[in-house]
Amino acid sequence: MTSKTAKRTSPAQSGNAGQARYQAGYQVFRQHFAAKLRELSGVHDGDSWPPLMVVSGDSEFFIGKAVHALRDVWKRRTHKADGPLDDSCAAVINSMEATELAKDGLLDLVLSQSLFEDTQLVIVRRADKRSDFGKLLGMLPQSRDWSNRLVVAFEKPALTAEFQRQLTRLDGQWIQVAQPLTQADFIQFIQTAAQRARLQLTVEAQQLILNCCGRDAIVIENEINRLAMLFPPPGDARDGQGGKMTDLGTAEISGVLGVLREDEVFRLDELLVNRRHAEAEILLHALLERGESVLAVTGVLARHCRNALAVQDEIARRGAVDMPGMAARLRIPQAVVRTFVRYVPSVPRATFEQALAACARADVELKTSGLPDGLALSRIVECFQTH
Repeated sequence: MTSKTAKRTSPAQSGNAGQARYQAGYQVFRQHFAAKLRELSGVHDGDSWPPLMVVSGDSEFFIGKAVHALRDVWKRRTHKADGPLDDSCAAVINSMEATELAKDGLLDLVLSQSLFEDTQLVIVRRADKRSDFGKLLGMLPQSRDWSNRLVVAFEKPALTAEFQRQLTRLDGQWIQVAQPLTQADFIQFIQTAAQRARLQLTVEAQQLILNCCGRDAIVIENEINRLAMLFPPPGDARDGQGGKMTDLGTAEISGVLGVLREDEVFRLDELLVNRRHAEAEILLHALLERGESVLAVTGVLARHCRNALAVQDEIARRGAVDMPGMAARLRIPQAVVRTFVRYVPSVPRATFEQALAACARADVELKTSGLPDGLALSRIVECFQTH
């Protein structure tokens, strides 16, 4: 209970305290989750694993990362070699969407024995899409009677009261995923992603990646993985030198970063969606004058076309629009999906196909024939104006 004489905090102080709390949240989550993975790595008996682990948060990307890490640690139990965890380990995992579960489906999953393993890991994704998921947990017997272990992904930060009651009853553990929110958090995320890709980035290179990608974890990880393909580490795992890292600074990566700032990509999408083609062309030329790579800009236009075609296909195939589901399946931010759902039905598919083909031609001609950068981009924009 707060004392009436407690010292009041100014808005500025409150904001700084909130930012520190958010940053601590991400850092504390990383430390605790790393400790949890180390603990589970030493558990070779499936029965000694926690019977139920619930992974929750407001970022689908980071929940997916956490579940993926738990899955890989489980696979290591039966994978003897130190090589990649490929499909040969699939027998120890059973994964499905919560919306696919029948009334007794969860009960069957935790009680039925596998033909391959004494104990399986059952992963249930998007439990937040089932308003009755707490009741489904309530149908389960005490966890000591389970044959398998259960991991549940819940894409909301808070669990329902019924869900929490069942989590306690079933001796479950709750992993609350915190995502990066501050610049320092994202720099830490870049460092971790680079280390996984066996890249050693200078401080300046880390900042350049953040400046180019914006605060979008999916874009950052994709860009780092692309850098890892362009700059493979010296040696190879097969020759015993797989531990080496590739050192990269701004001189190496500045010319090959394939993305623009997140806000600029959004602005370009917005102009094309609203058929403000003249303004879109002005923005494209301004980016060139600023020194952006014409190939990177062309790639953004191509991504616009691919996203539009993918959304058109989803609408045609499924009819009713499920924004979160579509965003997850296409790996496109939900805000972008919402914009494209309103946009693409009124534009012929041929428009996006022709513009995408123009992007491909421009990519070839820019590399081989000396086509002026501005002319290449103007030709692509013209495809959007013809319908």
